[in-house]
Amino acid sequence: MKLRGAVVSGILVDSTSTGGLILKDMQIVEDGRGKYSLKDSYHYFKDVVFIRGDNVVAIMVDKVEEGRREGKDGGRR
Repeated sequence: MKLRGAVVSGILVDSTSTGGLILKDMQIVEDGRGKYSLKDSYHYFKDVVFIRGDNVVAIMVDKVEEGRREGKDGGRR
C-alpha cells in the first residue's frame, strides 16, 4: 500500500458530520479573448487532514493500493 498526498490552500467553509472538511479556493482565470474572471472551486477532504495557519493549508493523505491508477472519484491521477 502506498500513500498519496495532495496539498490545497483555501478558506475553511464547513466541516461535515463524518469529520471531513470543505475548503473554498478562488482563482483568477483568463479566457481565450483576454478577459479575466474569478472562479470558485471547492475541495472536500474526508481522510486524514492536517491544518496549518490562518489561511488553511490542508494535506490529505489517501491510501492507494499498489498498481491502482485511478482515484476514488474515478479520475486518473
